[in-house]
Amino acid sequence: MENENKNPYSVYILFDKLRRSQEEVAKLLESFSPGNNNIIHIRKCADRDDQDNRYICCMRKEFNDYLENQEQLLIQNGLNVRRYRNRVEKLKPGLTHGYYINTAETNPQDVIDVFKHLELSGFIRPHSYNIIYPKPYPNGAERNYLIVTFERVNGFLPKNFIRKLRALLNQSIVNNKLVNINWLSYSVLRDIEKGSEKERFVKPEDSLSSPQNCA
Repeated sequence: MENENKNPYSVYILFDKLRRSQEEVAKLLESFSPGNNNIIHIRKCADRDDQDNRYICCMRKEFNDYLENQEQLLIQNGLNVRRYRNRVEKLKPGLTHGYYINTAETNPQDVIDVFKHLELSGFIRPHSYNIIYPKPYPNGAERNYLIVTFERVNGFLPKNFIRKLRALLNQSIVNNKLVNINWLSYSVLRDIEKGSEKERFVKPEDSLSSPQNCA
C-alpha cells in the first residue's frame, strides 16, 4: 500500500446502460477477460432512476488497459469504464482512518475472508492492516463488530488507499448480507489501545481461520 503505482490492481467505476444485475455484469466482464483474477471484487452502487446502473470494482490494471483497446466491444454491450477517484473531504471530528464494521447481521468470518481475498490477490499488502475482533460481554453476548486498523508507511497512513478500499467494500453484499463499513471513532480506538484484556488482534495471515475471542 505504500506505492499504489506498483499495485497490480486499482478501483474502477462501471456504467451499464442496459441496467443489468451485478451477476450479469460480472459474467459479461469475465467473458471479455483474457486471463484469471482480473476482477477480484465488485458491488452495485446506489440506484438512480434517471441514470445507468453503476458498479464499483477492483480490477487488474492490465485488464483495464485491454478494455481500453476494446472500445467497440464496450459500446456494443452498453458499458463504460472509468477509474475511481477519491473525493477530497475531511473526516468528521472524532473519527479516524480505520473501519468499524457492524456484524450483527453478518458472519464476521465472511467479512474477514473478503479482506484476505483482496490480500491474497495482491490488492492489499500483507501485514499492512489489522483486524480486531472483540471478546464477548461478561454475560457472553457478542459485541457484534469488527475493527480494521492500518499500519503507517514511512510514518504516514496511506489515507488515499484507505478511502478507496472503503469505497470499494462499503455496502457490498457478502453471502446475501449487506456489509456497512463506517469510519472508526477515536473513543472506540482508545478502548482498544488500553490493553488486550478487552480486544484481540487477528493477524491477516490468520484470517482464514475462525475469529477467536480473548481468553
